[in-house]
Amino acid sequence: MPFDLNKEKMLCLMELDDALASRLSSKAGPAFWRAFILEDRTTHQVYAQIRFRYEDGVSSWFELQPKNKTSVEAAAGELRCGLEDVIKAGLAIFGVEAAVVENAIHCHYRPTIRETR
Repeated sequence: MPFDLNKEKMLCLMELDDALASRLSSKAGPAFWRAFILEDRTTHQVYAQIRFRYEDGVSSWFELQPKNKTSVEAAAGELRCGLEDVIKAGLAIFGVEAAVVENAIHCHYRPTIRETR
């Protein structure tokens, strides 16, 4: 389910700290959990593609649609917050300390382009 940057705009890349991946899966591979929040360049639909990569090199992909579709920003925010909540809850259930859980996910955003006239 890899995406096409000619058709989709990446709004946010989310990464789980690789040091914590083994707490969620005994078969976690490098770069285990990544979420890509994308916007379709034609329809402006926002969705998330989530990837789990295992030690044998196999990847599992999932796609999530937001409930809130009032704006691109609202949809992207809902997806980011929801994904963070689920992963952080999973880490907490498996006994990861609260301070570590709080910094477990790193989000990267595309640069903002400002027009000047």
